[in-house]
Amino acid sequence: MPSNDFPHLLFSGVVEGPAELIGGGSKPQKQRDLESDRPSHHKYLSEQLGKLNAWWAEQKEDRRSKGLPIPEGTALWVKIDEESPDLDFLRTSFGLELVAEEDGGFILVSANDDAYSITAEKLEKFLNEEHGGGSAAKIYELSDKEDEGERLKRILPSSFFEAWREIKDTDQVTADFGISCNAIKIPEIRSQKKDELEEQYTAYLESARQRIEGAQQELDNLIWKRQEEFQKNWISPYGRVESCIEGFADSFTIRATVSGIGFKDIVANYSFLFQVEDLDVMTPEHQGADDDKWGGDIDVCPPSPDAPAVCVIDSGMQENHRLIEPGVIKEHSFNFIPKEASDDTADYVKMHGHGTGVAGAVLFPNAVPLSGKIELPCFIQNARVLDKEGSIPEDLMPAAYMHQVIDHYNGAYETRIFNHSINARVPFRAPHMSTWAAAIDKLAYLRDVLVVQSAGNIKIQDSNPLSWGIKNHLQSGRAYPSYLEEPSCRIANPAQSFQCLTVGSISHSSFETPNLKALAGDQCVSPFSRTGKGIWGSIKPEVVELGGDLVVSCDETNPVQVFSHKETSPLLVQSTLYGAPAIGRNEIGTSYAAPRVSSLVAQLQKEWPDESTLLYRALIANSARWPDWAESLETSEERLSILKQIGYGIPDATRALSNDDFRVTLIVSNESLCAGIAKMFEVPIPESLRAVAAEYDVRIDVTLSYAAMPRRTRRGHKQYLSTHLSWKASCAGESEAKFRSDLFKDDGSVPDESRRYFDWMLREADDHGEIKGARRNIGTLQKDWAYVKGRDLPDSFLIGVIGHKGWDHSLQYPARFALAVSFEVVNQEIPIYEEIQAMVEELRLTLPGAQIQIDSSIGQGELF
Repeated sequence: MPSNDFPHLLFSGVVEGPAELIGGGSKPQKQRDLESDRPSHHKYLSEQLGKLNAWWAEQKEDRRSKGLPIPEGTALWVKIDEESPDLDFLRTSFGLELVAEEDGGFILVSANDDAYSITAEKLEKFLNEEHGGGSAAKIYELSDKEDEGERLKRILPSSFFEAWREIKDTDQVTADFGISCNAIKIPEIRSQKKDELEEQYTAYLESARQRIEGAQQELDNLIWKRQEEFQKNWISPYGRVESCIEGFADSFTIRATVSGIGFKDIVANYSFLFQVEDLDVMTPEHQGADDDKWGGDIDVCPPSPDAPAVCVIDSGMQENHRLIEPGVIKEHSFNFIPKEASDDTADYVKMHGHGTGVAGAVLFPNAVPLSGKIELPCFIQNARVLDKEGSIPEDLMPAAYMHQVIDHYNGAYETRIFNHSINARVPFRAPHMSTWAAAIDKLAYLRDVLVVQSAGNIKIQDSNPLSWGIKNHLQSGRAYPSYLEEPSCRIANPAQSFQCLTVGSISHSSFETPNLKALAGDQCVSPFSRTGKGIWGSIKPEVVELGGDLVVSCDETNPVQVFSHKETSPLLVQSTLYGAPAIGRNEIGTSYAAPRVSSLVAQLQKEWPDESTLLYRALIANSARWPDWAESLETSEERLSILKQIGYGIPDATRALSNDDFRVTLIVSNESLCAGIAKMFEVPIPESLRAVAAEYDVRIDVTLSYAAMPRRTRRGHKQYLSTHLSWKASCAGESEAKFRSDLFKDDGSVPDESRRYFDWMLREADDHGEIKGARRNIGTLQKDWAYVKGRDLPDSFLIGVIGHKGWDHSLQYPARFALAVSFEVVNQEIPIYEEIQAMVEELRLTLPGAQIQIDSSIGQGELF
């Protein structure tokens, strides 16, 4: 525990049991309508099926005559109910392999010869109302031969889509091809039945494990076989494989360089292809503000021996730089760029470096000191992945280097904090998580690491409509900060990753002269900082830190003049390789905001070395606040804009690490949940705080941080994650009995009580919280906050964390989580820390253990 007078308190016990989940419901009206008119639906589907089958036969013969590879199936789409959680009926009932779930209820599928026969048979059963044919009404539409334009829009990024017709047969195209593998279903594990004997359930579990192991082996074989087939029959005739990423539950990605004719053939005809990603990675944009001539007298001391290390994944760094050398573990440095020496880890980016500045921001998160003696807060490790241009080489796949770097440093040195200030140039693409972002999510789950990720930067000028620059927006009449709402300003890949901590940028001061004015001003979102929402409506970026500002000319100059300035740029450590001074104000960007947060993560790891990184992420978000000017906003529209721009706000080291007389934080870490299970945590509330006559204003912050195993071919968080979590909290005047009754199944019926929800900012639905248009329960970092009167608080404030079904019905990958809950008396009228501390200790002695024991053999991935 931290060595301070007001450490965070541990929750004193856990009540655990089956969750009371709301689900199910009646058939969609569209499905009922189709069932009531079977002849018409049968005729429509049968005609479509016949046309497709005939076309498929022609295609095979034509390709065979030309010596082209024969696809294993036809690329088709079906349309089903958009809210349907069950897509497996397409495989079990019709023999269609699901390739990917798209927006609007459209499902990309692959149909082989068997699927055509099976579907025809099922349609006859549907017409005659025989057993086994009912699922036909779940298919609302079935494609003709898939329209090329529609397929391209779904599969290709905009860069390839726009250039499609200009790609020549002899061109060389390098891209990442996402290949789906959904033909094998992993069996489910059910809960123990009420009347089932323990030995019967144990025998069932053993049998289930064997079935799961067998199915997993089948899936592994399928992935291996499909990789081999794709490389041999589709890549080799046209080009070469550069790299491959495996390990997702439903897909793999291959980076390949192929001819233009080969690229078009793969995209148009390989039926298991669900996503193509380009190599669009941002290079640093140097602003060129005035240099600082540093003549400071500073004594930089190494970190304490027990300090953790932060791995900086970047362009290398100037390791002998006077300001950072005492913190660099030089023997850990490694260059991951192929065909280069592994010990070539210098920062060659002109003129001031990039990784050197990022490393400096980790070591000096508040400001670069100009004099005095300072002990560095942590060590840094140098992982070079960017070339001298500040770009990722084409033969280094981003998802691949994330695996290489994290496997290397976490495996050899147990590093758990990784700073990644690298982004694509354009906004992230939906509806599927990118390979790059999904790799971060998978590694975070399997290795308990935290990647602190920059949100990405908007360039000063960019004429590409997909990534318009700041000047382009201003010249088009979009003022700051309104243009940040535009799609072109959305966060950039891989910042949409669910399990990283995405950091945007704010300015640190106001600046104005007769001719110049800062665009943002003090503690406002930087004009270059990319904004949210994240993928599927998640809260991104989650937090912000200092990254700088831009200035705009105040005269009537046309076009608008936008540029950086010494007074609006942070003071950073610089590489002196090309003659630049050791420090300077030459760079701005979210690249330098992220490492300031990484430094705080390192402080948390030093205080709690044995806790999960999920707790560090929870405490950072829990400590974050909006600036005072943003807190004072009253309309939902204004608040929603701020949420998109700065997420939960600016982290605070004091709140993240400790408390005071008027603030108390309770934490729990290293917890896990399977679907269908809930856990309840209790915060005892002193009677003095609940005094009826008192008017104490109390701020409550609740933050849930969790991780689950991802898969890529589905749309939406519920099917992207193996298990997804949510949380609920006590209402005003709600009894413990009522809360437990609503949280746990079979906890006893409690009559309805008078209940009033606190004024939470977000809540569980877009229209329930104070901020309309956003909700807290989509991402894996779920924070909410509310201001309440002390008199409205219950005797015990209860929080329930609930596990929901994701894609993993076999319970191989339960969600791991940490929880942080804070209470703060806003105006400090009454101290609460010591009283709650004493009550928590009393609970520790009296609270019973888990209400229901869950079989410890279930939900442990290594067992399968």
